[in-house]
Amino acid sequence: MKDYQGIRVLIVDDDLDLRSSLIDYFKSSGYDTTGAKNGLRAIDLIKKTHFDIVLLDLNMPVMNGMQTMREIQKISPSTFIFIITGEFDVEKYQYYRNGCVLFEKKPLDVIEIELKIRNIFKISKEKNPRLIPTDTFINLEINLIYEFILINIDNPSLNIDFISKSLAMSKSYIYKIFKTYLTIGCHETIKNIRLLKAYNTAKKGSVKSIKDLSISVGYLDSGYFSKVYKEAFNQNLSDIL
Repeated sequence: MKDYQGIRVLIVDDDLDLRSSLIDYFKSSGYDTTGAKNGLRAIDLIKKTHFDIVLLDLNMPVMNGMQTMREIQKISPSTFIFIITGEFDVEKYQYYRNGCVLFEKKPLDVIEIELKIRNIFKISKEKNPRLIPTDTFINLEINLIYEFILINIDNPSLNIDFISKSLAMSKSYIYKIFKTYLTIGCHETIKNIRLLKAYNTAKKGSVKSIKDLSISVGYLDSGYFSKVYKEAFNQNLSDIL
């Protein structure tokens, strides 16, 4: 039997079609998979059975995703939580700060998610659980880098060299972190965080010009920034600023 088979997965989503599809996929891949239609039902199941992974929707009746995640962490702190959501305008970093391992947007790439689960358990076997709690070691370094990127988002010099020097991490080690845990590289991650920050800032109306918005997220060339923004969100900044 393969190392990742036999892992218990709980799918928590009020969308019956999606929940059923995910259950079928993970079962067919050898995982011991169960579903729950809301957070309250998920908590009931977790009190009775240990689950290694919980795929948790945010927007659900009875209990929302954050409430459910906090309850799961109290009951089963060694369970890895994947947030899945169809909400576009959502501040994902608060969920990373509160202990989720990964944050995935719908529509989901279920093959990618399943591969990430394999990687998590491959890595966890290489760690000493007596020294590093299993619910923190995976996202600890990622969160540190994410927080650093957010703090320095307006710095045009923000890149892997800058991160490496500032955090006293070798570039090869940072590359390894991104390769192991994420599906995109450091440069692409910085770009995505900059664009998400720009989107939220533009929506709040707290800047008056494209140039100001561009500078606030580390782009000195506002023309190039406008092009990148449109490619990402299919929206002209000139229409909203």
